[in-house]
Amino acid sequence: MSAITWFRVGGPADVLYAPEDEADLAEFLKKTPKGIPVYPVGVGSNLLVRDGGVRGVVIRLGAPFAKISIEGTRVVAGPPP
Repeated sequence: MSAITWFRVGGPADVLYAPEDEADLAEFLKKTPKGIPVYPVGVGSNLLVRDGGVRGVVIRLGAPFAKISIEGTRVVAGPPP
């Protein structure tokens, strides 16, 4: 995780995945076994990770998910217009 955080700290994630688009993310999540923790993160600017790392799947939502909108009680990340 230190490679993706601005502070360059933190141990490894069990799985670190950076989807290319919404379809890629959906396919990955379908294949992720139930019960495995999934943690979405952005670009790592406000993220501190312990030296022991992260147990589970970290999904890095980079540039393809730069657009954020609020739809009722949901926050939606998606591609820019």
